[in-house]
Amino acid sequence: MFPTSHGPLKLPKLDRPLRPYRAQLEAVARPAWLLRCKRKQSSSRFVTHFGGSTPFAPRGDGWPECGEHRQPMQFIFQIDFADFQGVGTFADRGLLQFFICHACGLLPQDSFRWRCRWYPEFNRDESPSIPQMDAPDLPIDTIGPYAVRPVPFLSVPAPYAVDHPISAERFNERVNDDDECLWFIYANTDGFCLETDMYNRVGGYPPWIQPNDETPLCPVCGQRAQFVAALGGEDNKFEWGDDGYWYIFACKATVGCPGLSRPLMAFQCH
Repeated sequence: MFPTSHGPLKLPKLDRPLRPYRAQLEAVARPAWLLRCKRKQSSSRFVTHFGGSTPFAPRGDGWPECGEHRQPMQFIFQIDFADFQGVGTFADRGLLQFFICHACGLLPQDSFRWRCRWYPEFNRDESPSIPQMDAPDLPIDTIGPYAVRPVPFLSVPAPYAVDHPISAERFNERVNDDDECLWFIYANTDGFCLETDMYNRVGGYPPWIQPNDETPLCPVCGQRAQFVAALGGEDNKFEWGDDGYWYIFACKATVGCPGLSRPLMAFQCH
């Protein structure tokens, strides 16, 4: 049974080759949120938003700097997990921020190219009392800001994901008169929000684009990390390679796991 925010939702209508798997897909569907973006002239420092130059920036913390190029990083987003009512997300409170150095290129394994900041005790009502710093001059033009509207949806695993109820062999079968494989029909099903609607999202499953599951392993416990969020470019001007996603993971399986204080990254594109 899904929480109230997702209770009325159902999986979309399936093409004929997928209909025998409807019950299996319903059994693994998870509540998640699309983060629909809308361009704004300005944004508050204390709310979920993408882009712009006014993140939550306590004066004592300074601005993230690229360890390779020694220049200020570009602010990409901040997510206040309190917006999601504790439903389907890695955390039920706290503010996660993401910055990146575009001079370095998109290589998520090299942490000097990106920086996350995690404020687990963030409170939107109390934070305005904290002195804030202005953004430094950046080497590239600022994108955004974009206001965010959380939209509940049901997330299903991407084709070939490790935890998918449909086998890789079945996904590779050609199933219609157009000689299309099952994976292609699945990945392009309206409502699954995999390759047809590449929106930012939190919770649910990672929307892998390539036929390989790149979920990172926790460096402490060795288990597969939990998916936190994916950044797409459907309704904003952020570009992740050739039409792709940047994925964020974290682990809290044991008391020693770092959680969002040390997230893990992946990147895929067409």
